[in-house]
Amino acid sequence: MTHYRPLQSVTVRNVSRQQVLALIAELDSDQADFSLATATSAELASNNINHVAGLQVTPGEFVPEHLTWDWLPNSAKSSGTGLVFIGENTGQGIMPLMAIAPPFPISDNSGLTDIKSIRGIVDVPASVLVVHLHTGKARIGIAQDARLVGSRTVSRYVRGQHRAGGQSANRFRRNRQEWQRKFDRKLADAVEKIASESEPAPIWLAIAGDRTATRRWLADTDLLARTGIELLARSFDSRADDRSALSKLARDVWACRVFKPSAS
Repeated sequence: MTHYRPLQSVTVRNVSRQQVLALIAELDSDQADFSLATATSAELASNNINHVAGLQVTPGEFVPEHLTWDWLPNSAKSSGTGLVFIGENTGQGIMPLMAIAPPFPISDNSGLTDIKSIRGIVDVPASVLVVHLHTGKARIGIAQDARLVGSRTVSRYVRGQHRAGGQSANRFRRNRQEWQRKFDRKLADAVEKIASESEPAPIWLAIAGDRTATRRWLADTDLLARTGIELLARSFDSRADDRSALSKLARDVWACRVFKPSAS
């Protein structure tokens, strides 16, 4: 049995596009002997974290805690975009330095030759549909290179709550469901229109807002199946609901999560 003693804590930071590029430049100037590995979300889900990070261990071997990746939290191990592992060859083994969850899913495990090559994973040129959704109102747009390049607002009346009980409450519930369906259809039409007008065409959808409303809309619309646009399997900050919310979502799409071990 392999013995692992995980580190006690980990630092997790949401890092903007500019910050992660600066981090890569800083590492590149360090002239250290780095060890690099990547894992897709599927590989993370089906393999031991140390295995996908490139740590080769024989049965019964003791591995010092500072050489394992067990300190990574579940939020890293379940990353919907995969992970980039950065370690340093110390001569006594490869010491983990950090793991980066990139903005878009890793699909190719080849090509990481040096620190600078990580830019190709964390700084991806893409056109992304961004939707900030609440019941009866949505702000939609196109984001390119972390900037909002076009947007519009979609709204339709959907009445709020009704006092519980009686036939009137049942009738209100049916009416509200119909109002929601009409809004969802209106939103899908607007999203498809703004996507068709975008050049280049968007390949990803990033969605934030009220979780109940977003789940319902994604379940009810066939937009993704018809257009081939893929949903980004990430969670975004949904607290803001104003004119700045969509611009913030555009920036957040290109942000990374950086995980670093911190000794107790």
